[in-house]
Amino acid sequence: MGYVEGLIYQESGFIKGYLEFIDGIITSVETGTYPIKNKSLAKGVVLPLLTNCHTHIGDAIAHGRITPGDIESLVAPPNGLKFRIFKESKPQDLINSMRQAAIEMLNSGTATFCDFREEGLIGVEYLTTAINDLPINTIILGRPTNLIYSKAELSTLLPKVEGIGVSSISDWEYSELEKVAKLVKQEKKLFALHACERIHEDLDKILDLKPDILIHMTYGTEADFEKLSEFEIPVVLCIRSNIFFNNLPNISKMLKNNVTLVLGTDNAMINNPNLFDEAKICFEYANKKGRLSPETLLKMLVLNFKKILNPNYYISLAPGTPSNFMVLKIPLSKPELTIANGIKPENINLISVGTKIWKC
Repeated sequence: MGYVEGLIYQESGFIKGYLEFIDGIITSVETGTYPIKNKSLAKGVVLPLLTNCHTHIGDAIAHGRITPGDIESLVAPPNGLKFRIFKESKPQDLINSMRQAAIEMLNSGTATFCDFREEGLIGVEYLTTAINDLPINTIILGRPTNLIYSKAELSTLLPKVEGIGVSSISDWEYSELEKVAKLVKQEKKLFALHACERIHEDLDKILDLKPDILIHMTYGTEADFEKLSEFEIPVVLCIRSNIFFNNLPNISKMLKNNVTLVLGTDNAMINNPNLFDEAKICFEYANKKGRLSPETLLKMLVLNFKKILNPNYYISLAPGTPSNFMVLKIPLSKPELTIANGIKPENINLISVGTKIWKC
């Protein structure tokens, strides 16, 4: 049995009190003082563990090898730099780099990540091997090895993944992508794609594919955002990647139109997979171009992803749920603003993932 105390994040906001847990399960979340005279494991701001809603973790093999270039030359299939690096790299090196990226996520408070995993079935196998025995969940969105529909390949791939994540409609023959999306939806799997990242694309054609998630929407229009809100399709923002490629989203217009926004760290060849770093840059960028409140940003970090992912992945700090939380050693006044301005590794006092506890 153990407990932590301080400001505990709930959907309605922070409460001042304590959280008790036993054998990896939260047993109580209460206001006030812990009733037994035991020392708390940590004091501070208690948050649910985070979900990184868009990664390309395989790109970690190319971290530090980045060269100047645009999206097409660096990351677009099939001949972008990262795909050339994939081909020349040893499988164990790919696996090791993905494992290190997953460990970095864990150490910065992320317990679930949604990965666009390239290289077909073998790419999925590399990732599952990389995170084997780590206390981290992954929502793997696999990808066909080529930009064509193959029922045989997808029938082998789909049972191994939570869904399919493709590059964009601009990279595919649309009729081929239609067949991919139709089969994915028939199998009741997630379908996601990059949308309007480097050019404006026809949103109606994208919506006809019935996507569950769209990534970027940097060249989206207000009319596009109205449709996304109407159809309740969330958008993953990856601001550091957008800044690198000079393709910048209009966050204010997305918020004005009530688009559900979440955060991802995108290409591991460009960015580290630390969501707190992503949130800080997002907050700075958004408030140069409009208004993003610290409270809204925090919802993007810890709450909004429940509208995207299987509810089993949603981590609520409530009795009977897994003890998946972190404690931040930061001032208790205005915690949302402190988090928006940046959380450093030394601010993370404790991380609990089920029965595993560290950094305390």
